Amino acid sequence: LAQQAATYDDVSLVTSSLFTAAAYRTDARPDARSALLAQYLRLRDVERIAVENRDVVEDVALTENGAQLYALLRNGAFVGVDLRVEKREKPWPRTKDSDNERIAVSPDGSVVARANDWGLVSLGVRDTADPDPRALKLVALRKVADVEDNLRGVHDLRFDGDGARVLAAVPREGVLVWRTEDGRRTGRTLAPPRGWDAAQAWFGADGTVVARIVPAGAEADDRRGRLVAWDLEDGKLSRPWGERAAASATVSGNGQVLVTCTEQG
Repeated sequence: LAQQAATYDDVSLVTSSLFTAAAYRTDARPDARSALLAQYLRLRDVERIAVENRDVVEDVALTENGAQLYALLRNGAFVGVDLRVEKREKPWPRTKDSDNERIAVSPDGSVVARANDWGLVSLGVRDTADPDPRALKLVALRKVADVEDNLRGVHDLRFDGDGARVLAAVPREGVLVWRTEDGRRTGRTLAPPRGWDAAQAWFGADGTVVARIVPAGAEADDRRGRLVAWDLEDGKLSRPWGERAAASATVSGNGQVLVTCTEQG
């Protein structure tokens, strides 16, 4: 029971709490006590349960003002929750498709992006012709014709700090950037060095894009990563961090701060 409890955390914190309590009530062994304490520590900082009893949550995105929460579920559903209402509402689907593999949300929540498992990328922008304020209009970015020669899901999908641009890191291809205003490509395809794939990418300062690259064919979370940067306008590649390993990394929304982690943690 104690071991099962942790597996339910991504689906239902209520359920995992019940399993943990049941383990302790059944037999107050050290492992049951440890599980109960761990559950208490996990729940201590939970202000609100927004999505519960639907499916395992694979990814989440929160708007900058904390008003809207978006979640990608394991079954491919992309749902949203309005956190401004006091009563927990039923999450509403952001797309009709159920093959979503990556999601991203602009800082103000006005634009969402999704990519499916074979590399199609699209935007959802507010449909002003629909009276429903949640209604979205689809804008295709990476279309069927674009994926015919490289039928692979994207590694990363991300907006810049003001939501004006969105990028996708595509294995065997590179980093692609679009304007959210009209869905048009901007800049060149930012290709990594031969034998490497872009695993994550961020908009950097002064018109640059920063990426963590991994050996070609490796998973996006492969710990043998390296950092590179491109000039978005001319596509020129640079390696300001040399061959320093980066098992994981992130860049602040304004592109000014880079945080990396080594393989040793």
